[in-house]
Amino acid sequence: MSKYCSCTGKQQKVQLVPIPMEVVQTPGRVMSPATYELVFHAEHLPPLGFRSYYVEKTSTELPPDSSTEPVQGTQIGFEQGVLVDFDDKGLMTQVTKNGAPMEIKQNFLWYRGAVGDNSVFEKRASGAYIFRPNGTAQPVASEATTKVYKGKSTHAFRHLHPRIENP
Repeated sequence: MSKYCSCTGKQQKVQLVPIPMEVVQTPGRVMSPATYELVFHAEHLPPLGFRSYYVEKTSTELPPDSSTEPVQGTQIGFEQGVLVDFDDKGLMTQVTKNGAPMEIKQNFLWYRGAVGDNSVFEKRASGAYIFRPNGTAQPVASEATTKVYKGKSTHAFRHLHPRIENP
């Protein structure tokens, strides 16, 4: 078992969520035996700031009630009157809080970088510190696989997108 605490020493409720196979099978990650990630609710985060949390191993047993179960559905309910809706392509479409719906169009976008030879300012290539998009933003994918995990203290949902469709 482990002790999970905030910087003030307050014990945190935690959940264990399986690490996606896409991450487990990432080249160069072969030395990590981790199969779960630790998820918890971070409170009172300052804008553009941080809070420290720590984990202290006390034994090899898992904490009670720390596991999560995958759930299916296109509407997921959370505490405090929050509902999240997904379309048939796995993308988030609406968040409802206390009965008030808010439509959301969710996707991840990318830009093709400008090609150049850097001989003059107008021919600068897009690179590490230079952002010069060549065209309009393109969606990474038109659909996603959404997996939702519910535990006793936290819920987590993750989107798994295929690789960029039109590189």
